[in-house]
Amino acid sequence: PKPNPKPNPNPNPDPNPNPQPDLNPNAVVAVTAAAGVAEGTEGGVALSAEDEAMLSGAHGEAARVAMRIVRRVAALQGAAKLVDVTQVHIDGVIYLGPGSLAVAQKFVAWGGRVRVPTTLNSGSVDRRRWRALEVPPALGEPAAALGDAYLALGCTPSFTCAPYLLESAPKGGGEHVGWGESNAVVFANSVLGARTQKAATSTASAARRWCSRCRRSCRRRRWTMTASIRCWATSSA
Repeated sequence: PKPNPKPNPNPNPDPNPNPQPDLNPNAVVAVTAAAGVAEGTEGGVALSAEDEAMLSGAHGEAARVAMRIVRRVAALQGAAKLVDVTQVHIDGVIYLGPGSLAVAQKFVAWGGRVRVPTTLNSGSVDRRRWRALEVPPALGEPAAALGDAYLALGCTPSFTCAPYLLESAPKGGGEHVGWGESNAVVFANSVLGARTQKAATSTASAARRWCSRCRRSCRRRRWTMTASIRCWATSSA
């Protein structure tokens, strides 16, 4: 006799397997308080008049939240000031769950746009052929939507882990960039002679400027949205 089929562990599947959290602008930044930097204590990071304008909301909600993220991360890194970056490479195009998609879509809803050339890492699926490749919709739909969100922010559809092979790669030594892909960061800081830290997804997206701190390897990044947003980076002496 045939063995009895295994019972369905989830007889009542969630009709919406990828619910999108409702992100509060304040909650986007609040998590860093647990790391020891309370809200309003980032006074050690020097800001320009333009930074202050973004922080006040003069350039829209996307720029305001992006500036808060950058300033908070800069404070966590012990950075004293910010320096401009010439380009950004976002590695957060891999779908990591509802939160990763919600953040990108929230910046789109706020009217965010990148202000420096911004390339994208490879994604979780082939955005054009994931259905033909029989990728489950539970992954294919949100993963494709994540790429669409970054494109809506004005990013270049490079979808590559090797931005150093693009024509837009840094040409001169010492150029400050905000790259997120691990192998690209190593290549940029060594072969290309550029300066970047391993930027996290949300900081890289918010990046257009970095903070400067002597005798450290370059680090800095930001969400570059409606206004010019600066990255936090530490440059070598």
